[in-house]
Amino acid sequence: MLASAEFNFTDSKSGKITYNPPSSYVSATGWANCQTGKNIQTGENQRAYFSFDTSSLPDHAQITKVEFLIIVPKAPTIEPLLYRIAFSIGTFIGSALDGTTEEWSAGAYLLTLYSRPVTGTWLNLAQSGGIPETYVNRAGDTDIKVSDYGIGDTEHWFWMTTFNASRNMCKLRVTYSLPSATVTGRGTAAASAGVILPNGGMATGAGAAQSAAMVVSAGIAVVTGLGEAEVAALILLAGAAAATGRGDTYCRLHVYYFEPPARHCGTRTVRAAHTGSRSVSWVHERICTPRRAC
Repeated sequence: MLASAEFNFTDSKSGKITYNPPSSYVSATGWANCQTGKNIQTGENQRAYFSFDTSSLPDHAQITKVEFLIIVPKAPTIEPLLYRIAFSIGTFIGSALDGTTEEWSAGAYLLTLYSRPVTGTWLNLAQSGGIPETYVNRAGDTDIKVSDYGIGDTEHWFWMTTFNASRNMCKLRVTYSLPSATVTGRGTAAASAGVILPNGGMATGAGAAQSAAMVVSAGIAVVTGLGEAEVAALILLAGAAAATGRGDTYCRLHVYYFEPPARHCGTRTVRAAHTGSRSVSWVHERICTPRRAC
């Protein structure tokens, strides 16, 4: 299942760097400075920088698409002979936009536009074959740099944001999915005790005492136990799940159902199976008739 998250840029870390030949780099921050352009006659060049806090993304998110919402409030002062607007991604802005040569040249190149984009367009940053998902920082900031490489015989400027601090700003959108989880236990001791799977994964063990004890899975999970004592004890399944138990002594199953419903079944000494839909607080307990004395 795919999910998406949209991020507004951090105003205090976004803006532009202006290069003035032969070696001057000057930064200016704030939404009103997020612009890129160049002056063919003087060599002055500006690059726009956008910093997005993407740390709210799940650590195990499998990113499938990265998009940039481009807002262009003004046309260039003079149309260039050839548009070339390049986009780069990375984590290259520190605590502030400093106007260093490293920031000027940093970032992984993604794509170049060769015509004036329509304002309000979501640009797929991988459309030129780049791999932007590799550079999305799940633990901090993800930065986008926009550079004007246009060709012309006089100055032209290309603004990248609207001059409005409250709406219609450039944004970053990340589409991702979360993996499911599988827990399996078999053998003589404790197959899985205290297993926590916040976003997915696989835990496999061997045991006959407790095949799955205190298993917490936030994603879609399958829990299977093969043993002789307690097949599955206190299983919490936050998503849709299936819990299966088999045993020779007795099976005792406590299942806390969280919508959508879970399903459990038993074989061998389990004489009946139950499938149903219950509310969040419903607790089901089944004690099976033992085949032999405990």
